[in-house]
Amino acid sequence: MEIINKNIQNDTYERLINYAYKKCNMITLGFYIHNNSNYEKFNKKVRQLQTELVTNYPNSFIAKKEEYYWLTQIKHNYDTYFFQFSKELKDYLLINKNLYNWNNPEFPTDIGFFKDGKCWLRAVPHERMCDIFVENEKEYNHLKKIGLEFLEGNYRIIFEDEIQIENI
Repeated sequence: MEIINKNIQNDTYERLINYAYKKCNMITLGFYIHNNSNYEKFNKKVRQLQTELVTNYPNSFIAKKEEYYWLTQIKHNYDTYFFQFSKELKDYLLINKNLYNWNNPEFPTDIGFFKDGKCWLRAVPHERMCDIFVENEKEYNHLKKIGLEFLEGNYRIIFEDEIQIENI
């Protein structure tokens, strides 16, 4: 199910993060590293942010996964950091009051919330995309009540092949 509310911000954002904190036990934070000399300052800021997150939340840090790919004519590394979803990380996420303002180099760019290894919500802020995998109609109605708008007008059952699983 895709959230179509383009401004998940302020009170709606805060309620979403607080709900995710109660529901999920792991988050992922993504970072782009550009393999191009034109991005030296950008990459330096991203690496500094990665170090700060691991240093500031050592009890929550689980692992780092590195990927490499081509996007158009630019080579990229993409680092995913896995954290236990602690109260301290929840407070960090609440600093930014808009889901779509999470972008490198000031912040991690892609955010995922996981419950027991299954993705519950994944956001790609620079694309203004957010998918959420609602477990039941009660949860769907609660999320609508806190201000989320869904592409589909009604709750539907999520199929297993739609859910992203992360094995660390």
